[in-house]
Amino acid sequence: MILEDYGWDSWFDDQYKSLNMHLTIGRVVGNSEIYKIVCEDGVIDARISERLFYSTSSDSELPVPGDWVLVISDDSDSGYSIYDLLPRRSFLTLPDGDDPEELIPAAANVDYILAALPASEDIAVSIVENLAEVSREWGAEPVFLCYGDTSGKNVKDNFAEAAGDAPVIFIDSIDKSALSKLNEALTPRKTYAVTGVNPHDVSAIISYLTDGEVSADSADEVGSGMEVLHLLPSSAILYSAPLPGDSRILNGNHDSEESEDFGDIIAIADQCRFNDCRHQNEPGCAILEAIDNGELDYDYYRAYLKALKRESGRVVSVETAEVKKQKKAAPLRIEKGIAE
Repeated sequence: MILEDYGWDSWFDDQYKSLNMHLTIGRVVGNSEIYKIVCEDGVIDARISERLFYSTSSDSELPVPGDWVLVISDDSDSGYSIYDLLPRRSFLTLPDGDDPEELIPAAANVDYILAALPASEDIAVSIVENLAEVSREWGAEPVFLCYGDTSGKNVKDNFAEAAGDAPVIFIDSIDKSALSKLNEALTPRKTYAVTGVNPHDVSAIISYLTDGEVSADSADEVGSGMEVLHLLPSSAILYSAPLPGDSRILNGNHDSEESEDFGDIIAIADQCRFNDCRHQNEPGCAILEAIDNGELDYDYYRAYLKALKRESGRVVSVETAEVKKQKKAAPLRIEKGIAE
């Protein structure tokens, strides 16, 4: 297989070369306990190496679909393990279904968020603006798909104005004929994810783009372990799990915790015994002590932790290759790497 077909480009090549590790590169296309990885030799199964697992401090540092990873062979049942991740260019996190206050890693290195919205003369500008904002927070660029009757006065102009500098594709409906225009607009070798206010329409779009490989009825039931990164007939790449049109995102409340600068809690954190304190159960944590003695509100503390988690994801997504090289890695027997 040609890695470039799956989105490999000069940016990732530079990150890889700077590590000075002659290991096989692959992209995660599905994950559960065993990851499905596409590399030049085809699709392989791999587990997370002990070295990687014990060197991470949060789930945001573990592989997700879309990640580019370094793979070595080993004696596990899968035969391969993931030694490390390359720096991410983007990182998508979504609200946890069991605890909406928590964010869970979803995908990495998505280039464009395709946001599908129905045409309307009274377009909700805040929804368009918030979808664009969230896309860029993730490190991706928004692309809007406006579908339905656009013959009304100023429908297209109003939508385009709300979208700002983000491109807008106008189609008449969500059907095969109309969606062919969307297919033609996708950039080859770039990775897309789809969101929108109508889950059924989002699923229909994904089904069309994958040429039926993901059915409209099952698009929102993509399970762990299944391949969720697909090469499309257009030569673009699709993350086929629908991104939920979460009400907090669409209503613009997704960044309420970011309106706080947390200056007071940061000042308390400076008094922690350990510089790398995570403020959860470490001895000598000044923040936990402040909660116990009533100086710090617990809900405020949770908002701070959530902001830290989101920031952790962003740091991982833009981590430089120089930092990656400085990580203290366990001894590696290069001869066990997959021959390139």
